[in-house]
Amino acid sequence: MNKTALLTIAAMTILLSAGCATQNGAEPMPIGNFEPDDQPRAIHGIADAQASVGSRADGMLRAQHFTGSQLNSLGREKLIAMLNTPECQVEKLTIHLVLDPNAELSVERRESVARFLADAGLTEEHATIQWGANPQAWRPAGPQITRLPRTDSSGDDSESGMTGDESAGGSASILGSK
Repeated sequence: MNKTALLTIAAMTILLSAGCATQNGAEPMPIGNFEPDDQPRAIHGIADAQASVGSRADGMLRAQHFTGSQLNSLGREKLIAMLNTPECQVEKLTIHLVLDPNAELSVERRESVARFLADAGLTEEHATIQWGANPQAWRPAGPQITRLPRTDSSGDDSESGMTGDESAGGSASILGSK
């Protein structure tokens, strides 16, 4: 090896061995304004608020929210999210059980939800439990689909006065020439 390569390797070894080590037991210098990993961040509050509002707007519990006749952790978390919205203090909470009311476990599941709500301090004045899907959560797709812009480029956009090249974003529309 030549002298330059040896000096480079020696310098790299010294730099790497020193690294980011602290001297005399001092704390390492912080980089940026980062909180420790176990501290709450603002984004967590935003995500929790969105989950709460979405859970309340949906308002439905299905079979996957139960294990046997009891609420499972998924069901409890959804109910907790429903209760953590500002609307819960003003509006009556309606929980829709998307279950067959005549099925074997349905009545026990409804009682499990009622017990959970009672343990949370809600009475019948504050919350109701109904059978079936939430009618406010379902919307037909047809009206939304008809509002979509045209996505075909047939070459004749007589309504807009554009030629096929212009409407498709061809070079003629960019350069302003034909």
